[in-house]
Amino acid sequence: TPGIGNICKFMSSNKTIVRLIMWGNNINDDGAVHISDMLKQNDTLKELVIFNNHIGIDNNGLIKADPLTTKGKVCIADALRYNSTLQMIAIDCPRLHYYKPPFLDPRLGLALPRFDPEVGKAFRTALEESKTAIESIQIGDIVDDPNFNQWETTLQKCESLHSLGSECNAVRANRKVMRWRAINALKCRQVTREGNVDEFISTVTTAAQYGVIDVVYFLVRNNVGVIK
Repeated sequence: TPGIGNICKFMSSNKTIVRLIMWGNNINDDGAVHISDMLKQNDTLKELVIFNNHIGIDNNGLIKADPLTTKGKVCIADALRYNSTLQMIAIDCPRLHYYKPPFLDPRLGLALPRFDPEVGKAFRTALEESKTAIESIQIGDIVDDPNFNQWETTLQKCESLHSLGSECNAVRANRKVMRWRAINALKCRQVTREGNVDEFISTVTTAAQYGVIDVVYFLVRNNVGVIK
């Protein structure tokens, strides 16, 4: 934690570093407080990666437990209310949740936890209530969020957000979530605001090429004046 504290103190006022990767450093809740304080002050950082706190495999072939609890993750989420420059944050890699026994043995208390709905709610609320620049978040296997459908609202309110860190079939099967992800990824609302004909044509062409018909409809419906 002292090491994390020193790094975060340095980063609080740093004006040049845009990517900070601290994965696999056994960051605990005290470290999360330092990270939260740093994010509230830093206005340069664009990417923050602190996942893989499970610290690899122990001598028994089991994934070690994560020292960063719900309290620490919620603390980091809250900091996003005050940060308008961070574009990507990764605190828990979904791929870790794909491990199966014998690598994870619940009898030993080392099984990876299911997605924590409290963490999901904290991130959704922070993103929806702030002028965030977040484009991508990795906060666990988000399809296990019992409130997964509420991410549609978050995507509607946060027009920069388009990656939820999980690309599994369950995400792709949710048409509403995928629709807003595509709208945000192609910056459709920005295209609408700016009213640039060339940008409009380029975006519609891209959406059509990828077969995202919902996005084409959204663009046409919201850019009638541009079309005329």
